Amino acid sequence: MVGPESDSKGGIATVISNFKEYYQGKNKIFYLATWEEKHKYYAGIKALFTLRQKIKQEKIDVVHFHVAHKSSFYRKAILARLVPRNVQVVFHMHASQFDTFFKTSSKRTKKTHSTRA
Repeated sequence: MVGPESDSKGGIATVISNFKEYYQGKNKIFYLATWEEKHKYYAGIKALFTLRQKIKQEKIDVVHFHVAHKSSFYRKAILARLVPRNVQVVFHMHASQFDTFFKTSSKRTKKTHSTRA
């Protein structure tokens, strides 16, 4: 599961915190932070260098991205491109204004959003 650190501010962090607290299924979940309150950009850069390694080490078969619009979208879109093709991707949109963001985005951004399928 990829998104902000669970103790960060915001709705996505709350969702991830709830997963950590309540999910006790038989499947193992690994959490990778792309945003931290104290080290805003460090977590995203670290994720760039560790995502593929963690997928291989932990034998991950599904990567679930929690995504908002603007910088969150760009961070996760870059990371999604690093996921090996044999691993499933869930791009979970939390942004209430994503339709507006998408409509006003460049052709390149629109292509980035739709090329993983």
